[in-house]
Amino acid sequence: MRIVDVDDKIKKSLAESRITEEMGSLQNCDFLAIVENDGRIVGASGIGGIFQVLSLQIDPDYFNKGLGPKLLEMVIEEAEKRKYSYISASRNPENVNAVRL
Repeated sequence: MRIVDVDDKIKKSLAESRITEEMGSLQNCDFLAIVENDGRIVGASGIGGIFQVLSLQIDPDYFNKGLGPKLLEMVIEEAEKRKYSYISASRNPENVNAVRL
């Protein structure tokens, strides 16, 4: 797992992964915490936009492996380092995994 700034290279990697098909907001983040497997991004969390929205997306093949909480912790710690004054987030109440976070 690592922190990356969102640049053209990361946007391309996100586009090639399966995680942004449903949620393109990761490409609009300022930075991401990512987890990769064999060079492919399989999970990412980031913050960006004028409302500093927190985003999280994980490839379904990697659900229930503890990636979500780790990615969220990393991105929140990075936001603190970058002096973000607040973070906004929401979740789909039907998404059981998101509710547990």
